[in-house]
Amino acid sequence: MATRFYGDLYSSASGAKPKDKWRKIFPAGYKSTAKAVSTFLRYPIALSMKPHYTHTVPFTTDDKLIILFGYKEKFVVYKKLNSTVAILENPVFKQSTPPMMFDGAKVGALLHNIEPKLMYAVAKTDFCEQEGIKFCRNDVLLILAECRTIFLGITEDHGVGFFPSETVEVITKPQLCFFEGMMLSVTAVANFKANEGNQLSVQIGQTYDITKGRDSLFDWFASNHRKVPLHAVNGVSCTDILINL
Repeated sequence: MATRFYGDLYSSASGAKPKDKWRKIFPAGYKSTAKAVSTFLRYPIALSMKPHYTHTVPFTTDDKLIILFGYKEKFVVYKKLNSTVAILENPVFKQSTPPMMFDGAKVGALLHNIEPKLMYAVAKTDFCEQEGIKFCRNDVLLILAECRTIFLGITEDHGVGFFPSETVEVITKPQLCFFEGMMLSVTAVANFKANEGNQLSVQIGQTYDITKGRDSLFDWFASNHRKVPLHAVNGVSCTDILINL
């Protein structure tokens, strides 16, 4: 298994843990997760991936979308058909008040500068909120938005919620979209020996070009079609993303 050493995450003069402090910014009884319900666009959108390249990612009026997060004019949506996730600005939905897994307006006064931002991250420690997000050390998460020292993210079991940014390590550069066929260049930062036939074994220091799959937000594959252990790689310092057309 890949392992990383992070040291003492919670050392402070007062001895208080960050997850005890940051939670106080939310209203009493506030719940940061909700049931996922599909919605549809009233008008199609072709999301531009400029300035790096001319490729666009289509969103049609027939696509079933789950709004993972929305605040003001920006929405993070998940296309169920091929596990695409994207930040859409000023989309028009068929419903005037579309359902969301997390509605930023409920805490808008507290998180007035929250900004959608898509990045993969690896958990440095176990984290559990009584009515919110839960994850374990070395779990992979997808960051949906950032507000100062707080992240909003989604786990592999589709739990959505807030957590302190220091509980995870970001492993990819911010993107507008992660879509099927998209490629990233990553470097292994931990040794990982595959224990299943469809997994990729990686060695520290080796660089890999990986491709986004269509069955899950968290499925990325190497050129030999084996699943990449995201908790053992880092793409922040690697080359910009490539497109596999």
